[in-house]
Amino acid sequence: MASALTPNDQWKALIMVRALDPAVISDLWQAIYHHLPEHVDDHPLGCHRKRVPDLLCFRGILIRLTTGSSSEDVEALMEYKVSDTTLRARCDEWIAAGVFAELEAETRVGYDRIICFDRDRLAQGCTRRISGERRPHASAPPAVVLERSRSKNHY
Repeated sequence: MASALTPNDQWKALIMVRALDPAVISDLWQAIYHHLPEHVDDHPLGCHRKRVPDLLCFRGILIRLTTGSSSEDVEALMEYKVSDTTLRARCDEWIAAGVFAELEAETRVGYDRIICFDRDRLAQGCTRRISGERRPHASAPPAVVLERSRSKNHY
């Protein structure tokens, strides 16, 4: 009979997801922490609770993104060290500051460098082909082909 995980062993179950491995979290944190906005404490009396560390919030956001769990479940998984509202607020703050967009751009550049990806040879929406290749719809004139591909792209 399998025993239930104790609170001290819950993190071991989360490592089954490679993105939640402490080494991966550490590398991601090294890439992201210098993009985080500086926190300005503008409370008039300065008498509120200490701010939850950014790394702890980052771990919670990463758990939420990789597992699809709700913020409330992530709060429980993190042993209530950070609230679900704090996770949502910090995530919104970082999205507004463009932190995740910058991380995505860095990731794409690194990925392209690793696999030697040449974006100049990329066909856009199957309408432009590398010379020598046939058109996707040989019976249709080029204007119709372009219009068909535009209707498929929703971005």
